[in-house]
Amino acid sequence: MVILLLACAGDPAESRRPSEDSGAEEVAPAQMDAERLLVRLSLDLRGVRPSPAELDAVKADPTSVDASIEAWLADPAFERRMMELWAVPFRTRLDDYPGGADVFGASSEARFQAAIGEEPLRLIARVAADDRPWTDVVTADWTMSDAVLAEVWPVDYPDGAEGWEEVHYTDGRPSAGVLSTNGMWWRYGSTIENYNRGRANAIARVLLCDDFLHRPVSFSRTNISLESDSLLEQTQTDPNCTTCHVAVDPLGSYLFGFTYYDTAFVSPTYNFAAERDWANGTTIAPSYFGEPGDGLRDLGRQVANDPRFVSCAVETTWTGLMARAAVGGDFDTLSDIRDDFILGGLKMKDVVRRVVADPRYRAADGTVADGAPYKLVPVELLASQVEALTGFRWTFYEYDMLGTDLYGLRLLAGGADGVYVTTPATQPNTTLLLVQSRLAALAAGYAVEHDAERADPLFDVVAPDVEPTDEQLLAQLRSLSLRVLSQRASDADVADAAALWEAAYVDSGSPSEAWALALTLLLRDPALLVY
Repeated sequence: MVILLLACAGDPAESRRPSEDSGAEEVAPAQMDAERLLVRLSLDLRGVRPSPAELDAVKADPTSVDASIEAWLADPAFERRMMELWAVPFRTRLDDYPGGADVFGASSEARFQAAIGEEPLRLIARVAADDRPWTDVVTADWTMSDAVLAEVWPVDYPDGAEGWEEVHYTDGRPSAGVLSTNGMWWRYGSTIENYNRGRANAIARVLLCDDFLHRPVSFSRTNISLESDSLLEQTQTDPNCTTCHVAVDPLGSYLFGFTYYDTAFVSPTYNFAAERDWANGTTIAPSYFGEPGDGLRDLGRQVANDPRFVSCAVETTWTGLMARAAVGGDFDTLSDIRDDFILGGLKMKDVVRRVVADPRYRAADGTVADGAPYKLVPVELLASQVEALTGFRWTFYEYDMLGTDLYGLRLLAGGADGVYVTTPATQPNTTLLLVQSRLAALAAGYAVEHDAERADPLFDVVAPDVEPTDEQLLAQLRSLSLRVLSQRASDADVADAAALWEAAYVDSGSPSEAWALALTLLLRDPALLVY
């Protein structure tokens, strides 16, 4: 039944694909040079800028880019980048989940709130990083937990562990990958009379790229009754309502095990007693677009077998790496990637390889349809590249200042909070520049003070607390430009920077303060924000 319905509805990507008879001939846009491409790949695949040695290697041999891609796909940092990419559609990285550490017994409010929303994202990222079949996203019998989350969740977290580990829920809940996680359904709650419809739409939007809220609906407001019983009847009888509710309501019926009726709407443990409360609500039994099912395991299996699940994974990855929605001729490429994704055993790294090899990803210039000649760094990349360069992570009482909004500056830095702003900024704005300016000053001061403690010092020519010779000054400024901005500074740029350093040194009498100023100016450069 589900295949029949999908065939009738058509592939959403297919409807947006241009006709083969259009006569338009695609011309590949001009490509980036190897060094600039390496910067984009390094930031997208591992969240940091390439080292001077890596830049030198690709300058000497541009074909070594392919070897770098393979190395970075195997880098542990790739897993975190996949988590950050999928955070955009999942929208689970909230600041303030219901309840709190004191209510549920967690030791850190900041870490507990952050970990809740990361649980489903960490599962997805682990599947991608380990090249497991993508269907594990909705069928896995495990989830991810850190030590703070394990203080609340009923999971078999290893004794003595500290970081994120694969674990299993111990409360007997059905296994369905992200569909079984508390993190998913604490984010997408449900009122008693919503009957998990919002949750059902989250499944369709995130995993199938099919948002019910985007479907055209036409009805008269005068026909709507505010009485709950009448509303429920209308959703099941009014043709204008049944267009969506015929699919949404039975999809929501799978999820009553995450519904609670006491004073709290969330609980760490699964609610077996509520699993069949659909019989007291919509009275509609669980089914997946016409295919009956029973429980979360069936739901996970049905999502995994839905052709839209694979198509959506490809399109989401494309969108995240391209930093723009798929348009026009993109869909022919997406169809080819999807076919190879299936033939290759649904390994996400294969999709990533295809996207970053595409001429539109590597475009040096052109229109948005050609590619993104310059992408704005997401706030996560702003934070990770500065941390890698300087060792500085901006926190306040354990709250990540670039990863939260209640206490931090994520939205001001162009990020998304998952509720009011659901997509990251694509163009620089005033508040982003202000955040960058403050971050630059803090990070530069930290780097100068702690550089001697680093295994790979940023100041690799002369220590920042030592007065440099003229030769050392120029060499260090060139090195900093290459490390921080991935740019080979011209003689004129180095001379200007040296003059500023000298002026700061004369004014302060401290080489450390002069270097802090020079590094601050580099970290404030617009080149740090685009790649």
